[in-house]
Amino acid sequence: MKKMTGGLWFGSLLLFVLPAGCQWIEQPDRYFEVYGQELHDGLWVPDIFPHDITDIHEQHDIDTNEVWMRFSLNAQKIDLSIFAALPTLKITKTKAFNASWWFDELPSHYKFYKGSSAGSNSVLAHSTESRIVYWWCPG
Repeated sequence: MKKMTGGLWFGSLLLFVLPAGCQWIEQPDRYFEVYGQELHDGLWVPDIFPHDITDIHEQHDIDTNEVWMRFSLNAQKIDLSIFAALPTLKITKTKAFNASWWFDELPSHYKFYKGSSAGSNSVLAHSTESRIVYWWCPG
């Protein structure tokens, strides 16, 4: 009987632990203090952002190909010519798994842009009052 209850306990534990563990494996995240070419390893992030960005958080989903990124701008500006302005009502917002750095709601001073190259369904949220930029590609 002890083996049976031990097995049930272990099986129950696996039911709760495995989904969370799979999520960590399927949605790996990375942090870079400053820009480096390794940001583009795995081809999750296109090379379309200024090379002086800092405080870079990146997470992607290997199953759905979704990508989430937050970074801070410095002296260089984002080339908005590769993006098209997008009304807020047309935004598809997705949340990165267990990412405290991702937003729940963005303040009204953020403007939204749709990627017109390098992942045409990507969205850029660029603030008029802050250096923090959000970029995501819904997969």
